[in-house]
Parts: sequence; structure tokens; C-alpha cells
Amino acid sequence: MTPDKTTVNAGPVTFNVTNNGPADVHNLTIVKTDLASADLPVDDNGNVDENGADITIIGEVGDNIKVGENSQANFYLEPGNYVLICNIWNVGEQEAHFTEGMFVAFIVQ
Repeated sequence: MTPDKTTVNAGPVTFNVTNNGPADVHNLTIVKTDLASADLPVDDNGNVDENGADITIIGEVGDNIKVGENSQANFYLEPGNYVLICNIWNVGEQEAHFTEGMFVAFIVQ
């Protein structure tokens, strides 16, 4: 996960997401939290528990974005600390993309 920016100004923010592969589908979930990225609450599979304590899910860009595809969404973001994650569970590989390291801190000032 490689964002163009990791800090933006508060207000309307457009997320343009491209899945550059190599093979899996992905999404981008925007989480507002003061927790460190690696400390987000997870379920038994290793996905971020979207109803977990100390986090607020702002929204999602795309659901199951295939390799080579793009998705876009706009959100109004308040100042604070956020984490951008891929919260996909890959049944075939039995892996959670979040616990595979698909997350990055994001700051709105």
C-alpha cells in the first residue's frame, strides 16, 4: 500500500485507488483512530474488527478491486489520525491482508 500522500488538509478528500497486483483483490478502508496502525483490534482471522473499540470506520473505497482496476470515493475528513487498510480476508490463502502488512498511517490536519 503506497499512498501519494500520508498527510492532507481537513475537508473533502478524494481517494483514487489502483490495484497494481500481483494477484489478489483489494479494498481501501479508512479508519479514524489514535491507536498505532499495528494495534488496531482484529478478529480471529486477523481482519480489523470494524466494530472494535477506539476506532471509527469512515468508509471504504471499492470492494474486491481486481488487479488492474481502479476505484474512487470522496470523504469529508476531520483533523486527526487515520489508518488506511486493506481489510480483505483471502479464503483460498487463509490470510488477512491487514495482518500481511497492508496498512499505512494517514494524518489529516
